[in-house]
Amino acid sequence: MLTRVVVVAAAVTAAFNLVACASTNAAETSTRSASKATTPAPAARTEVGGAVSADPSAPSEPIYFAFDSDALTPDGQRVLRNMAAYLNTKAGTQATVEGHCDDAGTPEYNLALGARRAEAIVTYLRGLGIQNERLRSVSYGEERPAVAGASDAAKAKNRRGQFALNNR
Repeated sequence: MLTRVVVVAAAVTAAFNLVACASTNAAETSTRSASKATTPAPAARTEVGGAVSADPSAPSEPIYFAFDSDALTPDGQRVLRNMAAYLNTKAGTQATVEGHCDDAGTPEYNLALGARRAEAIVTYLRGLGIQNERLRSVSYGEERPAVAGASDAAKAKNRRGQFALNNR
């Protein structure tokens, strides 16, 4: 009897995991399809470190955050001053700020935290004189980790903001 219960529990767990994976992939595919339909692709985009840009001279350093925080660190502010200086020399460049999290917390919480991180970056850049219409923010929560792994070092690399730059 106990063996039957264990087998049934294992089967239910396996089925749940398959459904969860399938719905996550469907959501990601849907999100990618929606973004492709609404955002025209630039002629040439190159991934450079923490940023995606058509210009390899663009600053590419990510902005890292402390655990469960959307507060900019002094180092993050330095990175953003460099990005603002770059954007001031490239009037036709628009920036999408991506907010990312580690996998601590629920997916819903991490999407909200990623949004707060992205918005903190946008607010700081606005304060440095970058026009609102050149900035956009998006949260990916824990869905796009920079580094795989469960170590503290890997999680710290995933608590970040980064840029996708488009020349218009």
